[in-house]
Order: sequence, then structure tokens, then C-alpha cells
Amino acid sequence: MTTSNGFAMNLPVLDGKNYDHWSIQMKAIFGFQECREVVLEGVQQLGEDPTEAQKLEFREALKKDCKAIFLIHQCVDHSNFDKISAAQTSKEAWETLERCYGGSTKRNLRILRQIKIDELHGSLEAHEQRLMERQNGWLTQQALSAQFKKKCMNNHDAKKKEADRVQTEKREGSESSSSKQSDIRSSKKWNNQNSYQNNAKKKKDKSRIQCFNCKNYGHYASECKSK
Repeated sequence: MTTSNGFAMNLPVLDGKNYDHWSIQMKAIFGFQECREVVLEGVQQLGEDPTEAQKLEFREALKKDCKAIFLIHQCVDHSNFDKISAAQTSKEAWETLERCYGGSTKRNLRILRQIKIDELHGSLEAHEQRLMERQNGWLTQQALSAQFKKKCMNNHDAKKKEADRVQTEKREGSESSSSKQSDIRSSKKWNNQNSYQNNAKKKKDKSRIQCFNCKNYGHYASECKSK
């Protein structure tokens, strides 16, 4: 349904939950009805000894104010109508509703902003926590790797020392054995030389021995060939 000036009658209705949306639509309607100025700024009162033009302008402003407050009455539910029923002007009714819902809307926006900020902080802290855990894990892995390398090097050094010790003992044992064998060979050689010298001495000593058989010198009677 529309009015004679083509204005649609399916107007938006404020129910307490849609104030932001409703206020935008109402401002557009006030502009269409050429009464937005009186809603936002109010009707300027006449001064002393007004001119006819001023009186005419004042009467037009009052008409626009009545139209605006009528529109506001039509666009609120019963609960909100009770809040503005005592208002004498459209500006007073508009500001009453703005105080009821505009402040809460701003608070809600602040709350939502704070919630979003808290969520971002929580996400950032969780990300930093993951980074710290990852870094700690990397450091732990590096430490374990360093310990493993050190242990391997110690084992290698120990094995090398043991191998060197065994090699040294073998070499010393071989040298000792060679020395003993050399000593044995030297002893045998010395004994042989001694025996030879003794034999030689003994042979030389026989030259002074006289055989009882043949009366010759140089052998014993048992060795005599003249028996």
C-alpha cells in the first residue's frame, strides 16, 4: 500500500534488536519526506517581533516536525512507543531512542572489538608458544646429537688407545722375544767358543803329557796307537 504522494506504507519497525539498521532506513525516509533537518536539529523558535516570512517558515517547520514524529510513532513497536510517548518533538523522540540503543550498540561494538583483539592476542600467544616449543625441541635435538657425537668420539679414542696399547705390548713382546733369542744365541755362541777354547787349551796341554806306553809326549796311554 502507498500514500497519495507515492510513499510506501511497509515501514521498518524498531524492535530493540535492529536499531542500527532501523536508524539508517529512518534517516532515508526523513530525507524523502523533507523533514530530516527538524529531526536532527529541531525547530527553531521565533524571536521577538518576527516577520511574516519567519512566521511562515516556523509554521512549515512545525508541520515537518509533526510529520516526522508521526513517522517515528509508526515505525516503533509498543515497547519503544512507550519510551517516546511523552516526547513533544521529533528531535526529542529521536534522541531518546538513540540514548536507549545507540550507546548499547557502541558498547557492543567495543565489546566485539575487544573480543576480537583478545582472540588475536590468544592466537599470537599460541603461535609464539608453538615457536618456543619447536625451538626447544630443536635445541634438545642438537644437544642430544652433540652428546652422541661426543660419546662416539670417546669410544673411538678409547678403542684407538686400546689398539695402540695392544700393538705396543705386541711390539714390546716381540722385541723381548727377539732379545731373549739373541741372548740365547749369544750364550750358545759364547759357550761354543768357550768349549772350543777349552778344547784347544786341553789339546795344548796334552803336549806336555807323556804316554806311559810309548814314552812319547802329546797323548795319554789310553790314546796310544802303539799298543
